Amino acid sequence: MWKYNNRIIRAGRSWVDVNGNQYPSNWMALTSDNQKKSVGLTWEDDPKTFDSRFYFNSDKPRALGDLQTQWIYNTKKTANNKLSSTDWYVIRKSEKGTAIPEKISNYRASVRTACTNIENKINGAKDFDEFVALFNAPLDSNGNAPINDWPNEIN
Repeated sequence: MWKYNNRIIRAGRSWVDVNGNQYPSNWMALTSDNQKKSVGLTWEDDPKTFDSRFYFNSDKPRALGDLQTQWIYNTKKTANNKLSSTDWYVIRKSEKGTAIPEKISNYRASVRTACTNIENKINGAKDFDEFVALFNAPLDSNGNAPINDWPNEIN
């Protein structure tokens, strides 16, 4: 990207230098790199992209222990959200003794099992790369990465 006095100069937009010289919107497209440099523009490579789930910036990964703690929390929160839609069955059973339908009990058990399995995978990651791999592959039959291997929602 081209910059002038720490300001990004974009192609297709006019701009004014510190001396009041005006440059039209087509100026960037019509001038060579040497001409741009002669009026004080400097080239800077675009910043490196990075995945903020795993990195503070493009050069500094988050600590494995911190990532594991955060994603265990996220996993428990996801499990809680998945269970909350069927909590009323459990409350009804507690208050009135009405049986929980087998489909609901099985789903709730599957969510808890999935939560435990995902937590075990998170805690089992021995290094940063192994942890990040949980978000990528291999995918299960539903196309989910290991970190997101939850049962299908019930209807």
